[in-house]
Amino acid sequence: MKKIIILSLFLCFEIFPQIKNIKGIVFDSDSRMPLQSANIIIKGTNIGTSTDENGLFSLEYNFSDSSIIVIS
Repeated sequence: MKKIIILSLFLCFEIFPQIKNIKGIVFDSDSRMPLQSANIIIKGTNIGTSTDENGLFSLEYNFSDSSIIVIS
């Protein structure tokens, strides 16, 4: 019985994807200054965020190897 419960716990971790957090800073390519209010979106979704006054952002998502982040 103990082995079945442990196996069930491992299966639960595989079934429910792990949410990952990506953090970064967005700079202007010319001035090299942080960009405020830049939009960061995961391509193909409606999930996104924007940068703060220091150009910083944080985004939680179930990222995969093929996830593409678009910054505008």
